[in-house]
Amino acid sequence: MTDSSALPFVSVIVPVLNDEARIGGCIEALLAQEYPRERYEVIVVDNGSSDRSYEVAARYPVTLLSETETRSSFAARNRGMREARGEIFAFTDSDCTPAPRWLAEGVRAIQAGADLVGGRVRFVFSPRPSGAEVCDSMANMQIERNIRERGVCKTANLFVRADLFATLGPFPHDLPSGGDVIWTGRATGAGHKLVYSPLAEVAHPTRRLAALLKKHYRVGRGQRAIRAEQRATALPSVAAGPAASRRRGRLAKLGRALKGFLPEPVSVVRDSMRQHEVEGVSGLYRVWLVAWLCRATTTLGSLAAAVSAQGRSRRVYATE
Repeated sequence: MTDSSALPFVSVIVPVLNDEARIGGCIEALLAQEYPRERYEVIVVDNGSSDRSYEVAARYPVTLLSETETRSSFAARNRGMREARGEIFAFTDSDCTPAPRWLAEGVRAIQAGADLVGGRVRFVFSPRPSGAEVCDSMANMQIERNIRERGVCKTANLFVRADLFATLGPFPHDLPSGGDVIWTGRATGAGHKLVYSPLAEVAHPTRRLAALLKKHYRVGRGQRAIRAEQRATALPSVAAGPAASRRRGRLAKLGRALKGFLPEPVSVVRDSMRQHEVEGVSGLYRVWLVAWLCRATTTLGSLAAAVSAQGRSRRVYATE
């Protein structure tokens, strides 16, 4: 018989905002993990819900905290980490349902030598999937691909050695989206090992159109911070003077904005559906149209973030 005291203690951190319908199911799945109950804690952080999310979470034997100063899931996660006791931090979201061996498999990958582990997100479709649901499953939380191609991961399913946060600092606390991409990119950029574990699985319901567009607008707002992080960590260019660099930068921004409002070719969407094995689930042209709407909405979010940043800069300049 394995001595459970030899297993690492894990702090599971779940932010929640206005999700009273699903937070209970998430907590129940976490409390039913095939991992010794005395070797993990569940910390739920309410981010200022106006529904009954806090009251629902309070029914369960979890540590329940609040983060109301900053409306951001990353601020909520940081709040949870300040109270966490684990050697490993495990992150998931209130709309996710972890599989029974989620914790055990994530911990096993850490013990095998990883510093960070991203697990599989399995999308759950409605009986008659819409074009929005198909787009959601193709565009969002592609954990394996993000780890392989970009060295980043999402907090919908992420395990991290706790001491990394002492080294690298907390998540960027005030971003609407992208804070996990920035932080995990910093970790892998510093040489820490990020691996994919398909057995550490959570289920996630696919989004309908309104929720999907809201998600893509939020992603767009977060992309500005991600690009700033990429610029800050890139090697400086010495090929041109400051004026030429600024002109190129403005032209590049304009090009990205214009391109963002154009649809992808139908063939690209068709190939993506084949790759994700969702061919025939929903009509090709319906999925193509939704993909176009998502692309344009992401661009709008990015432009809105840029306008907000310029407004803040002007206000700071006016007070100096």
